[in-house]
Amino acid sequence: MIAILGKFRKFDTAWSLINDMKALSLVTPHTLMIMIRKYAAVHDVARAVNAFYGFRRFNFEIRIVEFHGLLSALCRYKNVKDAEDLLLCNESVFPLSTKSFNIILNGYCNVVGDLCEGRRVWIDMEKRGIKPDVYSYSSIISSYSKANNMKALMKLYKKMQDSGIAPDRKVYNAVIHALAKEKLLTKALELMKTMEEKGIPPDSVTYNSLIVPLCRQRLLDEAKRAFDEMVSRGLLPTIRSFHAFFHAIGSGDEVFELLERMSKSCCLRMGLKEEFEEYAEKARTLPTATNEDLLIIYGLFKQATIGDVNTSRPGIFNQRDRAKWDAWKANEGKPQEDAMSDYITKVKQMLEAAGVSS
Repeated sequence: MIAILGKFRKFDTAWSLINDMKALSLVTPHTLMIMIRKYAAVHDVARAVNAFYGFRRFNFEIRIVEFHGLLSALCRYKNVKDAEDLLLCNESVFPLSTKSFNIILNGYCNVVGDLCEGRRVWIDMEKRGIKPDVYSYSSIISSYSKANNMKALMKLYKKMQDSGIAPDRKVYNAVIHALAKEKLLTKALELMKTMEEKGIPPDSVTYNSLIVPLCRQRLLDEAKRAFDEMVSRGLLPTIRSFHAFFHAIGSGDEVFELLERMSKSCCLRMGLKEEFEEYAEKARTLPTATNEDLLIIYGLFKQATIGDVNTSRPGIFNQRDRAKWDAWKANEGKPQEDAMSDYITKVKQMLEAAGVSS
């Protein structure tokens, strides 16, 4: 209800409801975070900050996790400069950290799409002795890839490797995309092989990182080979895959062929969703399961139904919710269709282990 009222900008009504909830001891930190996000969505930064400091009025401790939640909410809705100012002004209360800077860096690089500001934040991190991690590199490398700055991208990629930081899927995808745009297809394919050897199998986004630039260069044979390989691996093409081909093909026959493929893909997509829902029901009837397995399917379910984690990590005194959040976070970057497939596979394994027919 609070979220709905905030969505329609009925903030006074929402606060009245929250005050009623307070009398019944129903207000939680999550309640106030909803208000912060809704204020950030309408770019009312002042009220978002006031809601943040309102934690004290409800006798909640203001911890670093809530501060990161405030920064994330502001950046998500492009209030990145305000978030950066808050970060630096509160240094004495919330010491600067890699995670704090990552929120700002991602805001500039991937939300606003301002590489110049992203580079400035990156340099500021270096000057302050804040060491970048894989998420820092992921944000800046993705931004360089979009900006077609191959030289700077490869320099950062090498620096990352020299620092002993293993690339994640997002970094690999960005570098593959950049290589394909520069017509370095052999190197792009070699990198796909490398990421798989490192235990990170290519996903639909990886293949789109090849297909999109290849189509733009009218290298349709190469693009079709990448498309066919994606499908052969059980990965479903996305709208982006088909849009790339539509912009490149010229004849009517090719258009009809592509439309037929899209139709088949939609059928597969619908079939996957139905199977996912079926196994979600079966998961509820599991007679026995370890906590580890339950956390795995929880994380996959959240990734499949919502996408990347969109809440702050619960505090250290809330170990149950913290573990569930970590399980969801572990799937960050995974396409929802891949999460559905992995969920189905895992539930099948759990049913088999429990001696139940799948």
